[in-house]
Amino acid sequence: MILETPDGRTLRVYDDADPDGAPVIVHHGTPGVGALYAPWLEDGVRLIGFDRAGYGGSMRDRGRDIAAVAADVRVIAAAPGLESFRSSNSGTAR
Repeated sequence: MILETPDGRTLRVYDDADPDGAPVIVHHGTPGVGALYAPWLEDGVRLIGFDRAGYGGSMRDRGRDIAAVAADVRVIAAAPGLESFRSSNSGTAR
């Protein structure tokens, strides 16, 4: 799916596995894209990854720093159907 950020950029988001499962947003690190690794997919988990700004299908964010990815995660978390989610390295995030 493609989401639009408040500054008009677009983010390429990968949403896979169990559509009724608990949403988990995966941050794969840098550089690279957020295509999901098949062994991560399991029942009960709705796995969500994304292409970082300037990679794959996500538009570049000129002048960004490493922390700027947090704003993109907020856009993903606000997408329809994500009333709550878990991050891949911590407890409940929202």
